[in-house]
Amino acid sequence: MNLKLTLSELKTRLHPSRFDGMSPKMAFIVGAIVGENWASGPRGEQSKGTTFHITSDGYVISGNMFIGAVDEFEDNLERLEQAAKLNEEQRILFGTLKDSIITDYRSHRFAKVFTS
Repeated sequence: MNLKLTLSELKTRLHPSRFDGMSPKMAFIVGAIVGENWASGPRGEQSKGTTFHITSDGYVISGNMFIGAVDEFEDNLERLEQAAKLNEEQRILFGTLKDSIITDYRSHRFAKVFTS
């Protein structure tokens, strides 16, 4: 797998301009996952370099920013993968990138979420 080429293709497939209904919040989340500043947070936060945390009660936060319920977060990302028609390599890469910036505090082990 040519990681550089696959990442470039992934960014192209997930770019917010391809999805008429993508909210600024979703563009922020996806940009954070792929390492791009596609949207700013409500306080001007840059998405690149952002990390997300799943709280013990099942909510997603980033710094002081409330993102939403983890079930909706996961469902929205899965629907985006389907809408973008990611191939297997792109899905694996997207999962790996998600794993690297999301910490799940719902378990006592502090395990990463979205295992590939």
